Amino acid sequence: MIRIHKIIYDNLLNEDKGTNTRDKTRPCTRAANIVKENFFKCLPIVGAIPGVEIGDKFNNRTELSLIGLHLPKQPGIASNSTTNNKCKFRICVSIVASENDYENDMKDPNYLVYSGHGGLIKKNKGEGKDQKLKGGNLTLANSKIQKNEVRVIRGRMENGKNVYIYYGLYVVEDWYKTRGKSGNLIYKFCLKRIPGQPPLPNA
Repeated sequence: MIRIHKIIYDNLLNEDKGTNTRDKTRPCTRAANIVKENFFKCLPIVGAIPGVEIGDKFNNRTELSLIGLHLPKQPGIASNSTTNNKCKFRICVSIVASENDYENDMKDPNYLVYSGHGGLIKKNKGEGKDQKLKGGNLTLANSKIQKNEVRVIRGRMENGKNVYIYYGLYVVEDWYKTRGKSGNLIYKFCLKRIPGQPPLPNA
């Protein structure tokens, strides 16, 4: 999928060079939209993505989105609608847990304590706000009830650059409320790696 994106991107770039009026949308984004419109219908929403293996590394969030591993380019929580007993709600299908964001506990590759969305403090920008059990946080809480598979991608720095590594499928075992380092209320979600998957490199 990434190779297809590169081909489409190069073609769009060449087209722009030959015209006086350029599309305001960047060729990279336009190429990504074309890939999604034409290829994403065959990808599974929940569970493993065909062709993606444990330990695969990606250079940026655009690559994660292109192959369907984690669709949103900015939010760390991706969700999708599901139905149970005629009730429609959203569950979490993938998360990106980065070492530099929020207060994630990523010491154990088989167990992840993921901090919820919202209330993030930027440097010298005052105190963080309390997180709410809505949006992405609510989808993670729903996934605890549904016990569905959640794809986990961990972000970290390697040689001065951000890389994203696919760690496999996890389930949400529990969640709780606590106070963060700045005193604001945050949600913590405990995810356990599903047994029987290929081992992680260097794990």
